[in-house]
Amino acid sequence: MNKLIYVIYDMPSIEFKKDVIALFPEDYKVIDMGLFTMDHEVSHQDLVREIYEKLYEHPKAFGIIVDSENVDLCKLVNDYKPLKAVDSLKDQLPDFNVVCINTFLMNFEQAKDLVKGKFNL
Repeated sequence: MNKLIYVIYDMPSIEFKKDVIALFPEDYKVIDMGLFTMDHEVSHQDLVREIYEKLYEHPKAFGIIVDSENVDLCKLVNDYKPLKAVDSLKDQLPDFNVVCINTFLMNFEQAKDLVKGKFNL
């Protein structure tokens, strides 16, 4: 498994994102993509497009999107080919490249289980 991970998030998820990044061991290169500007509300399409651009540049990398609203991120991600998103441990997609974490629907323990399970941590 490639150990390059890009993480992007909306403003309410900043602290949650820090905890997700802390789950990865030191042999992973986890890049915090940050927000565009702190006073600009980032749209869901912006988050997905930014991950798409990074994974287009680095096709063997993975993306993680952390979002605080009740939005079907996987549907948005899957509109960008060749992105393939998962948001549950039940997702049996072996060639996923984006993990969607929705903090509106998922607490940190569930997100931790998802990340650890999908990345075999």
